[in-house]
Amino acid sequence: MSALRWGMSACVLMVLVLFLSSAQAGLEVLPTSSHYQGLRLDGDLRIEFAVYDSQGGNEFAQAGFAASGEGRYTYVYQLFNQNNGVNGGVELFQVSGIGLGAVTTQEQIGSADDLAGGIAATGAYFDASLTKGAWEFENGTLVVGKHSVFLIISSDNDWVAGQYTIQLASDIPVPGGDDNEIPEPATLIFTALGGLALLGRRGMRS
Repeated sequence: MSALRWGMSACVLMVLVLFLSSAQAGLEVLPTSSHYQGLRLDGDLRIEFAVYDSQGGNEFAQAGFAASGEGRYTYVYQLFNQNNGVNGGVELFQVSGIGLGAVTTQEQIGSADDLAGGIAATGAYFDASLTKGAWEFENGTLVVGKHSVFLIISSDNDWVAGQYTIQLASDIPVPGGDDNEIPEPATLIFTALGGLALLGRRGMRS
């Protein structure tokens, strides 16, 4: 009888290990990028992100996912609500400080099903200046134990470290600070200014 109980206990333990392993694997569903990838832990929230280069691997497309709009680079973010410390769920995720001209149309922001039970955003849009991108989760649907679908921006511009904001359904923003950086499309303004300076110098010489 004791051998039977031991065997049953071992089976239960194996099932638990397999369940926990699969659950943990489900927390890392973003395709690995050879261009740029990382994560941020912000209190009880985890932000996975990656930038994919269509001219250098593009593992996002290879995995069968499509970018929103057109652009050489695909920026993908994914939120994980891991802990009971988050009150009421996530209502808004916003990427701010996108370089002026780095995106040109509203079609360059969107989302894609992660095929792992991600919570869909109820809205995705840029502000009027196209320098802030936001995804809404109406009524705080991104609750504890859930994660978002892939949140996507496309751009011809490569990444810089930018800022983000997370809004909870309780209207309490997740603390940020100077270290809340994630990749965002860079601006071409410095390149343009450099070109103008060179033209000016040539004009003076002639």
